Parts: sequence; structure tokens; C-alpha cells
Amino acid sequence: MIDIYRYTQNSEQASTSNPVASSLHFQQSIDAKTVHLEKLNTELQVPADFLQQALDLDERPRIEQRGEWTFLLIHIPFNDEKVEKLDDQVKFRTTPLSMLIKHDCFILICNENNAYHPAFFEQQHIIQQQQSGTHPAWSLLQHCAQSYVELVKQLEKNIVQAEDELSRSYRNQELYTLLYLNESLLYITTSLKQLLHVLRHDDVANLKISTQQERELYQHCLIEFDQVAAVAEINQLNLNNVMDAYGNVIQNNVSHVVKLLTAVTIVLSVPTLIASVYGMNVPLPFQEAEHAFSFLIAFMFLSSGLIAYVFYKKQYF
Repeated sequence: MIDIYRYTQNSEQASTSNPVASSLHFQQSIDAKTVHLEKLNTELQVPADFLQQALDLDERPRIEQRGEWTFLLIHIPFNDEKVEKLDDQVKFRTTPLSMLIKHDCFILICNENNAYHPAFFEQQHIIQQQQSGTHPAWSLLQHCAQSYVELVKQLEKNIVQAEDELSRSYRNQELYTLLYLNESLLYITTSLKQLLHVLRHDDVANLKISTQQERELYQHCLIEFDQVAAVAEINQLNLNNVMDAYGNVIQNNVSHVVKLLTAVTIVLSVPTLIASVYGMNVPLPFQEAEHAFSFLIAFMFLSSGLIAYVFYKKQYF
């Protein structure tokens, strides 16, 4: 989806200290089709390669200046609603969000249904008097950082829940859940590192930080992204260790169960072996004795008990 916003001159609020006071207004939303992209290229002179790169799901975060247009691509958190269970596929990942910025125009492009729709601009008071065309970009970056913080907190809760379920079961679903959550953290840490590299690069000057408010937003974004990147990386390392530990625990538990079943099978096979021998139609010792059957049963229990005691001392039980 492509959302187009335009700046309009506000002569009533213009003054000598702020002669270019303007307001951001939503113009229209269009589908990312070829005919619409060509229209943007023709009518607004948006570089064609910017539009193509904005729709590329594999494009990395970056800033580029071309004439009057500034192209800013970031990765935002994305919750795949098609994935119902955490052990099915990766539910939380990132998706590209592109901003095309000009002095009188602001365009948002995203392949997925993202949260930064026109209603969001109204709710967050981004559509209001602005002093430069880059102010919405810094506001979106700030909200993007908050979204990453909330997503990492949600992943932490899901990890704790999966660990609790895994400690009480031998199923693979919980391990798959941890695996997909780890992959989500990998998406997040990778995107945040790339985004921090972009924000700390000299190309960030293309966004033209012209006011104190924008400078504060820029500093706040750096701090937020840096902190959430550190937390996400720590969680990923911890989750890798947890997955290895639980994998070993499950393997040890399975080995213990196999060992226990083997010991029980051997203990139960001794009476069966003795009974099968004395069930043969051939002459056997003590078969004519008065209490032969009672002695045989006692011998079976004694033999099984002795073998069970040996296994117990070897901690097979």
C-alpha cells in the first residue's frame, strides 16, 4: 500500500520567525501496482528505482538522496496474522517500510498492512503544523522504536511460557516454539543493527535536522534503538543457551526412560524364562516334589528381586 501526504502552506500561522509554517494532510492511498508507480514517477517525479526498491522485501535499511527526494527505508515489526500458533511458523518478523520525503510531499510505501496508516497519523498528532518535511519521519522512527520495545517484551513472555511448558512435557512443539521465537529475535537484531548503522552514518544529514525538536527526536530514537537492540541480542543469546540446555535435558530424559524400560523388561523376562522352561514336556529337576510349584514361584520372585536390586544400585530405576 502507498499512502501519499502533502504539505499545505498555512498563511494564518506563518510569521517572521516561522515564515514557512505548513500542515501535513493525507491525500490518498493507492495500491502498489505498476500503473500507479508509473503515475508517481510521472506526476511527482519520484525516481523509479526508489519505487522498485521500496517494494523489495529483501532491501536493507538505508538513506539515499536524489534531487529533491530523500529515500529512507527502515524495517518495522510485523505480526503475521496468518500464523495462529507459535510452533507452526515464524509469527513475529520485520518488514520494509519506505519513506519518500520532499519539501511538499511525504509518501509511505509498505508491502504489508502496517500500523502506520492515516488514522495512526491522526491519533499520534503527526498531522499538524510542521516546520520541515522530515518531521514525520522522525516521529515514525520514534514510534517504530517503541514498537520494537513492545515486541521484545512480548517475545520475552512467550519464551517464559514456552520454557514452563517444556519443563513439564517431552513434546517437540515447545522446542519448535523456541526455535521460531529465536528466529524472530534474529530478524529483530539484524534489522536494528542495520537501522542503527544508517542513523549513525553521515547520510542521515540528508534528513535535514533543522529544529531542536527534531534533534531531540533523533537522539531519542538512537537511544531507544540502541537499548532494544542490546536487549534483543541478550535474549537471543540466552534463548540459544536455553534451547541447547533443554535439548540435552530432553535427550537425557529419553535415555533414562529407555534405560528404565529395558531394566523392567529384563526383570519381567526372568519369571517368564523360568516358567517357559518348566512348561516344556520333558523331565525336569524337582518336578515330582510335593511343593515344586511353590518353590518355583518363590525362586522366580527371588531372582527378579535380586536383579531389580542390582539395577537399583546401578541407578537404573
